[in-house]
Amino acid sequence: MSTLKVDNLQTTGGVSQKTVQSTIQFNQVSTQSIYASSGVSSITDNGTGKTTVSFDNSFPNVNYCFLSGGSNGEGSPTSTDAYNLAPNNLTATSSIRLQSKLRGFTAFDYAFCSAAFISQ
Repeated sequence: MSTLKVDNLQTTGGVSQKTVQSTIQFNQVSTQSIYASSGVSSITDNGTGKTTVSFDNSFPNVNYCFLSGGSNGEGSPTSTDAYNLAPNNLTATSSIRLQSKLRGFTAFDYAFCSAAFISQ
Protein backbone atom coordinates (compact mmCIF):
# COMPACT_ATOMS: atom_id res chain seq x y z
CA MET A 1 0.00 0.00 0.00
CA SER A 2 1.23 3.52 -0.81
CA THR A 3 0.85 6.58 1.37
CA LEU A 4 0.13 9.99 -0.10
CA LYS A 5 1.07 12.92 2.13
CA VAL A 6 0.24 16.52 1.20
CA ASP A 7 0.01 19.83 3.04
CA ASN A 8 -2.59 21.36 0.71
CA LEU A 9 -5.13 19.65 -1.52
CA GLN A 10 -6.47 21.61 -4.50
CA THR A 11 -8.42 21.01 -7.68
CA THR A 12 -6.66 21.61 -11.01
CA GLY A 13 -8.38 25.01 -10.98
CA GLY A 14 -6.67 25.91 -7.71
CA VAL A 15 -9.71 25.54 -5.44
CA SER A 16 -8.70 24.38 -1.97
CA GLN A 17 -10.36 21.14 -0.79
CA LYS A 18 -11.39 20.50 2.80
CA THR A 19 -11.08 17.08 4.43
CA VAL A 20 -12.75 15.24 7.28
CA GLN A 21 -10.51 15.60 10.35
CA SER A 22 -12.47 13.49 12.84
CA THR A 23 -15.33 10.98 12.86
CA ILE A 24 -17.16 9.16 15.63
CA GLN A 25 -19.93 6.63 16.20
CA PHE A 26 -21.08 6.39 19.82
CA ASN A 27 -23.79 5.31 22.25
CA GLN A 28 -25.46 7.76 24.66
CA VAL A 29 -27.61 5.22 26.52
CA SER A 30 -26.61 4.34 30.10
CA THR A 31 -22.79 4.47 30.13
CA GLN A 32 -21.74 6.38 27.02
CA SER A 33 -19.26 4.53 24.84
CA ILE A 34 -17.48 4.89 21.50
CA TYR A 35 -18.27 2.26 18.85
CA ALA A 36 -15.67 3.58 16.39
CA SER A 37 -13.74 6.81 15.87
CA SER A 38 -10.92 8.51 14.04
CA GLY A 39 -9.28 11.67 15.36
CA VAL A 40 -11.31 11.55 18.60
CA SER A 41 -9.62 11.10 21.96
CA SER A 42 -12.68 10.68 24.21
CA ILE A 43 -16.31 11.49 24.96
CA THR A 44 -17.83 12.84 28.17
CA ASP A 45 -21.41 12.27 29.35
CA ASN A 46 -22.84 15.68 30.33
CA GLY A 47 -26.36 14.49 31.14
CA THR A 48 -29.35 13.27 29.15
CA GLY A 49 -28.73 13.84 25.45
CA LYS A 50 -25.50 15.78 26.04
CA THR A 51 -22.07 14.51 24.96
CA THR A 52 -18.75 16.32 24.71
CA VAL A 53 -16.52 14.98 21.91
CA SER A 54 -12.79 15.73 22.43
CA PHE A 55 -10.46 15.69 19.43
CA ASP A 56 -6.97 14.16 19.13
CA ASN A 57 -5.78 17.30 17.34
CA SER A 58 -7.29 20.75 17.73
CA PHE A 59 -8.90 22.51 14.79
CA PRO A 60 -7.24 25.78 13.69
CA ASN A 61 -10.39 27.73 14.76
CA VAL A 62 -13.97 27.10 15.93
CA ASN A 63 -15.41 27.58 12.43
CA TYR A 64 -15.30 23.90 11.50
CA CYS A 65 -18.23 22.14 9.93
CA PHE A 66 -19.89 19.00 11.28
CA LEU A 67 -22.53 16.53 10.15
CA SER A 68 -24.32 14.41 12.71
CA GLY A 69 -27.30 12.22 13.43
CA GLY A 70 -28.72 9.70 15.81
CA SER A 71 -31.07 6.75 15.95
CA ASN A 72 -32.78 4.64 18.56
CA GLY A 73 -32.10 1.57 16.41
CA GLU A 74 -35.61 0.14 16.72
CA GLY A 75 -35.91 -0.77 13.03
CA SER A 76 -39.24 0.97 12.39
CA PRO A 77 -40.03 4.69 12.38
CA THR A 78 -41.22 5.99 15.74
CA SER A 79 -41.18 9.35 17.44
CA THR A 80 -37.79 8.48 18.90
CA ASP A 81 -36.22 7.83 15.48
CA ALA A 82 -36.23 11.52 14.55
CA TYR A 83 -33.09 13.18 15.75
CA ASN A 84 -31.43 16.50 16.27
CA LEU A 85 -27.77 16.29 17.23
CA ALA A 86 -26.53 19.86 17.37
CA PRO A 87 -23.88 21.97 19.09
CA ASN A 88 -24.81 23.14 22.56
CA ASN A 89 -23.06 26.54 22.29
CA LEU A 90 -19.92 24.93 23.67
CA THR A 91 -17.74 24.71 20.58
CA ALA A 92 -13.97 24.89 21.08
CA THR A 93 -11.00 24.03 18.87
CA SER A 94 -10.32 20.91 20.96
CA SER A 95 -13.89 19.73 21.63
CA ILE A 96 -17.59 20.21 20.92
CA ARG A 97 -20.64 19.47 23.06
CA LEU A 98 -23.45 17.85 21.10
CA GLN A 99 -27.03 17.71 22.31
CA SER A 100 -29.62 15.23 21.02
CA LYS A 101 -33.35 15.87 21.16
CA LEU A 102 -36.60 14.32 20.03
CA ARG A 103 -39.03 16.02 17.66
CA GLY A 104 -40.63 17.75 20.64
CA PHE A 105 -37.25 19.18 21.65
CA THR A 106 -36.98 16.87 24.66
CA ALA A 107 -33.42 15.79 25.53
CA PHE A 108 -32.92 12.12 24.69
CA ASP A 109 -30.09 9.55 24.78
CA TYR A 110 -29.71 7.74 21.45
CA ALA A 111 -28.37 4.21 21.07
CA PHE A 112 -26.47 5.13 17.90
CA CYS A 113 -24.99 8.55 17.17
CA SER A 114 -22.53 9.50 14.48
CA ALA A 115 -20.70 12.68 13.51
CA ALA A 116 -18.02 13.88 11.11
CA PHE A 117 -16.00 17.07 11.60
CA ILE A 118 -14.51 18.98 8.65
CA SER A 119 -11.74 21.55 8.97
CA GLN A 120 -12.23 24.98 7.38
